[in-house]
Amino acid sequence: MLEAQGCSSKLENSLELISQLYQEYEQVKTALEQELAKELP
Repeated sequence: MLEAQGCSSKLENSLELISQLYQEYEQVKTALEQELAKELP
């Protein structure tokens, strides 16, 4: 969605999308770190 907005030069809510993307990234990062910690001896 963010890419499409950039291509069409319609960036009204880009900051909101970037903020949401960063939050989701942090959640995935935390989940992956927890999974890796389970696998380490």
